[in-house]
Amino acid sequence: MTKTCAICGREFEARTSRGKFCSDACRKKKDSNRNRTKYAANIAENRARNRARRAADLEGFRQYEREKYHQRRDAMKNRNPAP
Repeated sequence: MTKTCAICGREFEARTSRGKFCSDACRKKKDSNRNRTKYAANIAENRARNRARRAADLEGFRQYEREKYHQRRDAMKNRNPAP
């Protein structure tokens, strides 16, 4: 059964009646285009979500560093008593 590739337009001999693509390369292009379109539709939402995640991660890291600093400071105070 001769069909036309949905991506490149080349005619090919389909192995089954459901075949739409002439090669694996065209099939992969279809997947790539679909993923790109899906991401592009939500790009603003994805950027905002990623920005919020980075801010939360940074705040968590800052909190961790503050706690570590205070622990070291307290340890130094306890180790070296004033004369």
